[in-house]
Amino acid sequence: HWHCGNTEQSLALARHFMRDRPVTPNFHSMYVSARLHSPTETVEAAGQAARQWGKSYSDPQPQPILRQRPRRPLRIGYVTQEFHRGPAIHFILPLLEARSRDRFHVTGFHCGPQRDPWTRRAARQFDQWRTPSNAAELEAAVRQDKLDLLVDLSGHYGSHLTLFEKRHAPVQLSFPNYPGSTGAEQMDYILTDRWVCPPGTEPQYTEQPLLSLIHI
Repeated sequence: HWHCGNTEQSLALARHFMRDRPVTPNFHSMYVSARLHSPTETVEAAGQAARQWGKSYSDPQPQPILRQRPRRPLRIGYVTQEFHRGPAIHFILPLLEARSRDRFHVTGFHCGPQRDPWTRRAARQFDQWRTPSNAAELEAAVRQDKLDLLVDLSGHYGSHLTLFEKRHAPVQLSFPNYPGSTGAEQMDYILTDRWVCPPGTEPQYTEQPLLSLIHI
């Protein structure tokens, strides 16, 4: 139904399925993201759906948060399966290409099977490029890299938000691609703009919206 454009039927089937049996975090994410495409959805209901996802998968004992700035280049990791032709690559490439290589050490975690010329272009912009084949490999790599900032590029369009609920970095941030709150209780900030987060909608976000960094 979803691929045929039948959004409301897809949502109805998903709700029926979720009532009858446990679902995976990824299926739950697909449901949350699909609600954003419904013309009958309200901002409040979409926000509540995201928060429910976060409450369902948040780690009750996340790692401690350390806020002291290290005396070395800041270590940043970007997680997505979308380092290929698509919307996400156009958000992240200009930032990577213009960054100070003396101040920032960046790692790309490309978690999907798709590869194209955009993937190769993105890989060249990172100090370290990792291609974990599953969630366990991704978590082990992130833990090994001891990052200062961990950035999600996909929101509920991806399948990696449970990683962020385990708090593997002192600061965690959602980058613009997914147009709404992730609901993840351990996500600190979300980069957004006045179109996705109009004034007054901030309470619908579990993250702190950062609007001043983007001028559109």
